[in-house]
Amino acid sequence: MGARCRPPSCARSTRNRAGARLLSLVCSRVRPWVPVLAGVLFGLPSGLSADDVSAGLFVRTDTDGTHVVSPEARARLSVIDDRTWVSAGYTADVWTSASIDVRTAATMPVSEQRDQIDVGVDRELTDTTLRGSYRFSHEIDYVSHGGSIALGQDLAGGNATVETRLSASHDTVGRSGDEHFERGVSTVGARVAYTQVLDPETVVQGA
Repeated sequence: MGARCRPPSCARSTRNRAGARLLSLVCSRVRPWVPVLAGVLFGLPSGLSADDVSAGLFVRTDTDGTHVVSPEARARLSVIDDRTWVSAGYTADVWTSASIDVRTAATMPVSEQRDQIDVGVDRELTDTTLRGSYRFSHEIDYVSHGGSIALGQDLAGGNATVETRLSASHDTVGRSGDEHFERGVSTVGARVAYTQVLDPETVVQGA
């Protein structure tokens, strides 16, 4: 879909009629994840504090009749103590297109939505950080589950870090226009990274 536009471009794009119609489409189509996540992020039970909460709306449009709107909300919370963190996020990609290809074929404009939820837990020990994360993504012909676990180790008094991460995902892939087509694909990965602070303004990393 290309790079998301910066805020000034977004503001300009939402002032035209296509942008207004697209924002109306978003309001009517975004699934109930938003109020649920908002309740989690902003209606926090006692004992939890929101250390980092953010929300945003990204808009992209072009002259070929394709528009993309992506609302998102994220939070990082400290749990029990200041060494345990829980994070959660929701992102949607809602797009519609009436490009020249669609108009030439005299078909209705195409629209689609993808929803993604991310959750994670971090635990900081003396010189070690443990991380776990899970991602769920859903669209009309593609469902994805993914997760990772990571171990970070501080060295040299915190001036260097080694992090090892293992990840895996399983996707169910469909085909547009064929509700009977379904295939599974699994992916596994590993990453080792070394980060070194050279001075207050310079950091190098090898992975």
